[in-house]
Amino acid sequence: MFSGYRCPVVPGSGKHFFSKKAGYVATFCDLHKHRIFELALGLSETAMEPFLKRLKGRERVQVVCIDRSSSHRQLIRQYFPNAKIVSDRFHVMRIVLQHFLETWKQLDPEGRKNRCLLSLIRRKAQSLHPEQRDRLEQYLRAEPGHPDPL
Repeated sequence: MFSGYRCPVVPGSGKHFFSKKAGYVATFCDLHKHRIFELALGLSETAMEPFLKRLKGRERVQVVCIDRSSSHRQLIRQYFPNAKIVSDRFHVMRIVLQHFLETWKQLDPEGRKNRCLLSLIRRKAQSLHPEQRDRLEQYLRAEPGHPDPL
């Protein structure tokens, strides 16, 4: 789409729904400059291959930030042979939260079902009002197996 631009040293790649007719689009951005440098319609290797082959400066790419898609990871390995592949922060935090919630369910099944408590757990500490912070701290200090303090 923006052909002619050199590939940045640290690109990021993601997929986004484009339209019902066209499906998904792969977005490539420059993580240093915080801007998109290329779009490719489709997510399959056959759809992305022409774009990746003509991409200038692929060999100098040091790091590529992607989601957890294994097929996307294969393409990045193939076309950016010198790059380290890292997961983006959103997907890393999603995995951490997923594991935390599963562990919480095992430790306190009743507490895990409490929607108010779940809402407090998912928020950033700086986003909590003082009374919300107090309720969360009260729950976290409670002995396991005791009735939910909230």
